[in-house]
Amino acid sequence: MLDYDTPRYPIRQAAAAAGFELNTLRSLYQRGHFEIVGGEEAKARGLAAFLNLRDVMHIAVSKRLIDMGIHASDAFIAGKDFAHTSSGRDAGQHAHRLPAELYRGGFTVLVYHPALGSGRVLPMTDGLQFSDLFHDPHAGGRHNPLVIFLNDVEREVFTALNVTPATNVERLSAITARGASAPRQHEGPSK
Repeated sequence: MLDYDTPRYPIRQAAAAAGFELNTLRSLYQRGHFEIVGGEEAKARGLAAFLNLRDVMHIAVSKRLIDMGIHASDAFIAGKDFAHTSSGRDAGQHAHRLPAELYRGGFTVLVYHPALGSGRVLPMTDGLQFSDLFHDPHAGGRHNPLVIFLNDVEREVFTALNVTPATNVERLSAITARGASAPRQHEGPSK
């Protein structure tokens, strides 16, 4: 079973795994664009902190959005939905997903609507229509999205950190053990 919660990655290692230059990532934290959500906040201002796997995944997703032209603060907020929020079955009957993890089977994507400043994490299933990516259920209407394949982000981060991905059986066991029948927020130290 993967441990997403124990702070074990120094900022240098987290930056490299997420695709950031070390000084750039430090600057984003120091300027308040990013915050330590699950790591050791007491050391965060000096940035000698250790980050947990959930936070490394969070900054990696944020980096992808920044690379697409999204402001760092907005990218951090959008990445938080993936890294620190799980999902139960929603109205579209999407399967369960734990924070910072992928949906079982197939691709998991983050669909971000820059004009609205909102995003959502979706499984790419047979039931998902291409047009669904353009629709924001909260704001209504169609909007041009940015789509990030989270499977690629996970693979790159896990490779850089030498982490072995959980199997679908392990993910299902974790969901069952947590009783993830409703959306759940990660309960970690926050700013």
